Amino acid sequence: MKILIFAHGFYPAIGGIETTAEVLATGFVERYQAEVVVVTRTPEIPGEEKSFPFRVVREPSPKDLMREVRWADVIFHNNPVMRFYWPQIIYRRPWAVVFRSYLWDPTQTYTTLQNLKLKAKYALIRTATTMISNSQSTASTIPDPTRIIYNCYRDDMFRVTNTDERPRNSLIYVGRLSKEKGSLVLFEAIKLLKERGHDIQLTVVGADDKGENSRYEAERLGISDSVNFTGKLFGEDIVAELNKNSIAIVPSLLPETFGTVALEAAACGCVTVTSNAGGLPEAAGNTGLKFQPGNSKDLADKVEELLTKPELYDYHKGLLAEHVQKFSKKKFIENYYTMLEGLLK
Repeated sequence: MKILIFAHGFYPAIGGIETTAEVLATGFVERYQAEVVVVTRTPEIPGEEKSFPFRVVREPSPKDLMREVRWADVIFHNNPVMRFYWPQIIYRRPWAVVFRSYLWDPTQTYTTLQNLKLKAKYALIRTATTMISNSQSTASTIPDPTRIIYNCYRDDMFRVTNTDERPRNSLIYVGRLSKEKGSLVLFEAIKLLKERGHDIQLTVVGADDKGENSRYEAERLGISDSVNFTGKLFGEDIVAELNKNSIAIVPSLLPETFGTVALEAAACGCVTVTSNAGGLPEAAGNTGLKFQPGNSKDLADKVEELLTKPELYDYHKGLLAEHVQKFSKKKFIENYYTMLEGLLK
């Protein structure tokens, strides 16, 4: 099968959409010997070149797009990339599209013009042979029913490497440091926990968004002695940090369509505390507790429950391995390949 994947973002860009495109393309080639081409708007960056077992076409010209669509047996939009769509009008191919972000963001207010543009975009998208969402939360923003195929996590990387007893008071946050990701809410919760007499140690893995100053916020709240900023880390270095800690916090204010970071933390043996928003509860499942988004007191209360109720912590820890097995890369690749294969029947 000749599979053409349209991906707005791809390596060396970093993010969930970029990762899923690479995982699927690699899996289709290695597991099924499919021929795969990835077409993306992401340019190559000198010094960050990487070889793949498939061809990558970057910043395609109209001629490039025509050639690749004509070549393909099936076309897969890894999130809608409608600026690449037009050759599909000329060369009719079965195609699938997965929504990995909200089409109509439930947190946004749209103008009449914006709504008209989105409706026009969706009119094209809904001509797809198959539409998929990466969570029930994402599906709820799509006017028509879609199939659900959950994201996977990188189970070849994120795993338990430390089976020793971990300090119960060791917390970790992995991600961008920004208001919408909830970093300030997390810091306020740490302050509350300290005021309640808990000796908390928080590891923060990630870099500030432009305009943010997390170290200043930690100092302002008087929690600098409880927070270790590692800066941005990658791959096995993140795995090593997760394996040092007991509780992982995912405090997003805005709804996440899924929340793979919760799975990665659980796979490394961390009980989770996540905001009850968007697709995060679906990703986190029973690996920990949920709190009201933006509510630092509720976050502090949930962490305190895990600190003071060993049986509650042990209950959720005992469910980690079973939960993350449902989101393996193997199942993820199989589900998508079977879906694309079905388009040719």
